[in-house]
Amino acid sequence: MIKLVNRMAGIICTFILCSCADQIVSECEDTAPAGLQSKLSSIQQYVFSPSCAITGCHSAVSPQSDLNLSSGSSYSNLVDVTSQEDGVMKRVAPGNSTQSWLMKKLNGDGTSLMPPAGQLAQAMIDSVAAWIDAGAVNN
Repeated sequence: MIKLVNRMAGIICTFILCSCADQIVSECEDTAPAGLQSKLSSIQQYVFSPSCAITGCHSAVSPQSDLNLSSGSSYSNLVDVTSQEDGVMKRVAPGNSTQSWLMKKLNGDGTSLMPPAGQLAQAMIDSVAAWIDAGAVNN
């Protein structure tokens, strides 16, 4: 039994280390990628495309909650659009990150955390909030 427990622990540790090395697990990095700015084009490149607009999630093909976060589609699917999950809040309320459903999801604030693989680095979340608070401009 002890051998089985040790073997399982070794497998789990190997998986975590490999996931971090391949950037599969989002908790591995605590800082934002170099070049990330608080504007949509940068957030698209460094946050939405690699972490959200992936097959089975929020890509162009059958996006979850009818939310396509693919490049060229994210703005029209986020800004001033009522959340299907919440039914009241806007996905992104320009100028008000605290009243934006997207921020609730990124922080797991009273709802399920997105992305499901694990919370984004705080610097990435802060960049999204700053973009929203600056008016969520399509830039």
